[in-house]
Amino acid sequence: MSLITSFCMAEAVSVGRAEIKLPGDNWQNFPIAEEVTPFGGDRAGQIKSERKVFVKKSSSHAVEAIALISGSPGGLGTAGKLQYSPQCSSDKYWYRNGNQGFNRPFAECWGVLKGRPITQGNLGIAFPELSPLLSQENLQMPDGANALFSAYRNENGTFLTVLMLIAPGFSLPNAPAVDSVPEGVEPKVMHYGRLLSAAVRASVTSWSGQFAVPGFGFSDQ
Repeated sequence: MSLITSFCMAEAVSVGRAEIKLPGDNWQNFPIAEEVTPFGGDRAGQIKSERKVFVKKSSSHAVEAIALISGSPGGLGTAGKLQYSPQCSSDKYWYRNGNQGFNRPFAECWGVLKGRPITQGNLGIAFPELSPLLSQENLQMPDGANALFSAYRNENGTFLTVLMLIAPGFSLPNAPAVDSVPEGVEPKVMHYGRLLSAAVRASVTSWSGQFAVPGFGFSDQ
């Protein structure tokens, strides 16, 4: 039996404390196993998180986008504050941007995959948590998908992490020119990464927790 639930944009769906608003229609979602994030320092503990996979299909039922979203229902409350030692630097596969250092009050990192588009053949290697779920639902990501991620954690321990796979050929409304683009990254993918990062940060730092996934489209829509 399929675990997928279909819904349109108007329906409210939450992941942790984040209320998810998805662009357009024809999205489906299903939950996957919860995670716990351990923390240490002057005291130790765990922060639980909820995870869901969202799949967008075209009118012809082709997969256009997949989003794996993980979020915490809350942080430590008044029990204390966390400090981070984030390491968010680029390598030969990923362009990454975020904060680095020691004893930071937040950790932020976003990135785009450089010059190695996701195919059905390497999806299980690059993102092992997604491959069995897509196989279970008989879904296939089109070859050449663009991969992006964004993560933000605040000093309270509240966090939101998003992995996006978007089919090639997507377009962005009113996308400005991007001044600097790493080798192997399309300007529109770079711009979308920045939009995704801003939306994730806004969700974690806001009282409402609302996470509005940045919009995108395809030429046949």
